[in-house]
Amino acid sequence: MSNQLQVQNIIRLENINFPVLELASSNLIISESILDNVNMNLSFDVLFTEENNSTFIVRFNLELNSEEEKQSFKAKVSMSAVFSTEKPMEEDFRNSDFIQINAPAIAFPYLRSFVTNITTQAGYKPLILPIITLTLMKKDKSND
Repeated sequence: MSNQLQVQNIIRLENINFPVLELASSNLIISESILDNVNMNLSFDVLFTEENNSTFIVRFNLELNSEEEKQSFKAKVSMSAVFSTEKPMEEDFRNSDFIQINAPAIAFPYLRSFVTNITTQAGYKPLILPIITLTLMKKDKSND
């Protein structure tokens, strides 16, 4: 008889994609300080598909803007994280904190990493997004 703990995967991150990526700057050569004061607008929502009750998508929309003397930087990124469950989801599970808060928290580091990598590879200094408390974002969204 084994005393090993059996772990059952209830939800799985299947795929991440970036359907929207736009980077723009006003000058061919911009100062390194342009990314020091970036305004960030981040939102996310959870989408369910009608045809598959075992799949849901966490979609992030991110807009970044920075302006300084005669220079500007703008970025727009949309990321979709596709999750699946072993069993069809019941309504209580769909509305649970696990789906509405934890799943976005699992996906958000992929967005952070992508933004850092893409800004670096585009010739800017690395832009590292702050760590976000998604619980507060969801509560603010619920109060609207």
